[in-house]
This record gives sequence, structure tokens and C-alpha cells, in this order.
Amino acid sequence: MPVTRLTKFKLWADMRNTSQKRFGGAKPGNTSDLFDQSQASLIAELAALSRAERDDPDRFDPRETAEKLVRLPGVSLASLTDATWALLESWPAQDQGRNRSTCVPFAVLAMIELRERLSTAALEFPNYSEEFLYAKMRVDHQPTIDAHNYNSGSTFLDQAADALIASGVCDERTMPYDTGASRPDYTQVPTDNAKSEAATRKFPVDSFQYLRLRRKDPAEWRGEDINGIVRRELKAGNPVVASFPIYYKSNSWTNFHSDGWKYGEIQDPSWPAHIVDVYDAGIATESVLGGHAVCIVGTRPGSGINDERFVFRNSWGNRFARAYDKALIPPPRAGYGTISGTHLQNHCWELLYVRRNEL
Repeated sequence: MPVTRLTKFKLWADMRNTSQKRFGGAKPGNTSDLFDQSQASLIAELAALSRAERDDPDRFDPRETAEKLVRLPGVSLASLTDATWALLESWPAQDQGRNRSTCVPFAVLAMIELRERLSTAALEFPNYSEEFLYAKMRVDHQPTIDAHNYNSGSTFLDQAADALIASGVCDERTMPYDTGASRPDYTQVPTDNAKSEAATRKFPVDSFQYLRLRRKDPAEWRGEDINGIVRRELKAGNPVVASFPIYYKSNSWTNFHSDGWKYGEIQDPSWPAHIVDVYDAGIATESVLGGHAVCIVGTRPGSGINDERFVFRNSWGNRFARAYDKALIPPPRAGYGTISGTHLQNHCWELLYVRRNEL
């Protein structure tokens, strides 16, 4: 019997703890010189954009007009409207399963699917194959830096971008997701039909904007207005994928009894950002298990950066945030969550979004 989309949404009714959960975001290490050069150029570009926004936050940018990206009446990602809320309520979060480190393809394809739904005013969300994308990421696109937990199946966001440009992506029904995939490279083998179909959906070169924290310049990364970059893209109807560290002790993402797991309100890490900057948490009797990637789909604004909440779509199905309606700042439905601006600014590892002149 083929695996259906329902497999992704199945409840984990017998769950007693989350100690075996695979996160899927690779823990960064040293970078190559070539990557360092491209990253420095991108940081300078984003710095210029951030400075321009701070100088004139209401400036007109033709790429940000509603007609360009958001064609659904009343929908806005900048601050979730009733129409946006209803749209997200109709889009259940998928489930990557307990034993697969596949959060990156789930988060990246959620970004693509939501963006396509908004920009084309289609009657329903597309459903692309995480299984196909993950296979191409693992087999055809090795990471540009050392990844301390790559051998457990983890990946980086830029691998997904590279795979979408080189190979495209097929529909879910063509290569369904398998929660039990266990080949040595943690993938399934795409069929010729899947590869042919995916080739019709290749992304143009330079479709994606990507930024990653580096060991060499953590201060420069933290000095940028990361929240401002995400807000700017959301304002244009452009969802953003972000990855974060998962800590061993202050693990509010997956602790079964935490507010993060029950209500979707991810708590700020108790450890300072410099731990993430140098990837050496031993100095604070803490350790980083790995990372987790999610798709940021909107904001719930507050009076300041400490109150603002970024709304994200997770990939742990309805077992995450099962009591979402009891949260102080609730997400749209079970499977979604919120994270603070402080958390995003100080502890984010990677950002990925589509350049707005593409798709």
C-alpha cells in the first residue's frame, strides 16, 4: 500500500518522550575560503538593505507590491490577518517522523508551497516531494562546510537550494514520503519518472538568498538586523526558512512537558548567543545537539522586540502544539508555533528565502 499524505499527519499517540527525535539541521563547523568570500559579499549586501530600511522604513519598493506576490484578497504575512489565519488553518503541518532528520526539505518546500499558493491565487496548496528533495540534497550536494552531525542524516538549507536549482522537485504522489527510510545515506532512490517530472520544475540559478552564521564572523552576523530582513520578506509575501540550535538542557523545542512542545510557544534559550557563535557550549555546561529548521509564515507584533512573535510552520505534525489554543499568543493551529524576535536575532543559524524576482 503506498504511503499517502496522511502518513505525514498521523498523531504520535503513544509518545512518552522525545529523546529519539531527529532534528535534521546540521551543526555547522569550519567553512571553506570560497564560501567565506561569497558569504562576506552577501552580508555586505544585506547590511546595505538593512541600513536603507532603517533610514526609510516606508520607502516604496516595486517588488513589494501586493500584485507581485500576494494575489489572495486580504492575505498578508507581515501581520497575520483573518484571511491569512483562515488560509493557514486550511494547511496542516506535515510530520517528518521521529527517526528521520528531514526538517530542512520540509521547511524549504513549505516555503515554496506557500509562496506559490500566494502568488498564483491557486485554489489549493501544491504538494511537493520532500523525499525527492532530500535524496538529491544528500546524494548530489555535499555541504560547503564541516557538519558535525552530518553522518546522522542532517543537512543545511543551501543544499536544498542547490538541489532545487540543479534537479527541481516532483509531486508528493510521484515520490511519497517514507517515515522509515534507512539506506546508508538516509534516502530513497528517485525513479526515472520522478527525475523527469522534477526536471520541469528546476529553479533558475541565483533564485535563492542564503545566509549562514560563520565561526569567523559571529559578531558581524549578530550585528545585522536579522529580524528586519525577515520582516521585509514577510511584508512582500515571502516566507522565510530559518534554522536554530537545539540545546541539550534548555531544549524547549522538544521537551514533552515544555510550553514549546505543548503550546507552540518556543522559549528563549537560557544560554547567551556567544555559545552558538563559537559552537562551544561546554563553557556554560551546555551542549548543542544539532539544529532544527522551520518555515516562518508571519508575525504577531508586540510593543518591542521582546514581545514580537514570529509564527512558523513546523514539521512534527499535530503532535506539536497540540494545546495551541491555550497559548498566550496562539499560532493558527496545532503543528504551528511562535518564536520571539530575541530568539531569532540572537540564536538563528541560517536564513533562506526566494529572491522576489523569481517564480
